[in-house]
Amino acid sequence: MSWFLLLFVAALGVQIQGVAGEYIGGFFDRAQGPAIQVGIVTEAPTHQWRVIPATPEVNAAMIANAADVGESHYEIILTGRSARTVVIRDIRPVVDRCGDPIGGDLVARFHGGPAPKVVLGLDLDGDRRTFRAVSKNGKMLDPYFIGPTARKVTLSKGEVESFVLSVKTTRRSCEWRVAVDYTAHGKPHTTLVTRTGGVPFRTTARLPETSEYSAVHHLRDPGKNVWERTDLRAYCAEPARDPQMTPRPMGMCDPK
Repeated sequence: MSWFLLLFVAALGVQIQGVAGEYIGGFFDRAQGPAIQVGIVTEAPTHQWRVIPATPEVNAAMIANAADVGESHYEIILTGRSARTVVIRDIRPVVDRCGDPIGGDLVARFHGGPAPKVVLGLDLDGDRRTFRAVSKNGKMLDPYFIGPTARKVTLSKGEVESFVLSVKTTRRSCEWRVAVDYTAHGKPHTTLVTRTGGVPFRTTARLPETSEYSAVHHLRDPGKNVWERTDLRAYCAEPARDPQMTPRPMGMCDPK
């Protein structure tokens, strides 16, 4: 009988120790902060036009807060921080407001880098409730996170997933943010993603006539970050010294 009691107490002690370890581990895991970390939201590798109010000179803040013309491309990087697996339930757009297309000065931008692996597309002129999968040729497919073909994304501690958000419009200008819905420790959470400083992303349609834009700001000396303001017609007529630094995406120099 004494041997039976000894074995029972020993087994009970192991069970209690296991439960306590799980509880303590979970406590410290939650105390470290959010279960996922949203990495730096960067512009994806692409040629891109932005538009700012007409001005003789530009600075970094003006460019950072400018509206993308026609399309926006941003990369969002998610990193797991929890000892337990985190489930990404949805990455969805939050469209704050829309209005007429924006005019002013154009800014020519280029960002290099490897081609994105997972692209999530959104048409601001259509269904603005969900991001869709995008094919290699740029065609929008079914919703990525919801519906019968919903993809399952999980993050272990230290695991990284990245998505390129491709947002377009041909009719309006919109301000939008991104909501990341996830489950951690059995509870739902949401993280809102914006530009630096809480500024929403901005995407505007191209104006009907290219001549409606005042001018274009483009890099003349990338090493010194020197920008030059040129009349759009003169800019389009001049051969590009470096296609990477003086891009002509979206046929901006061609009649629409």
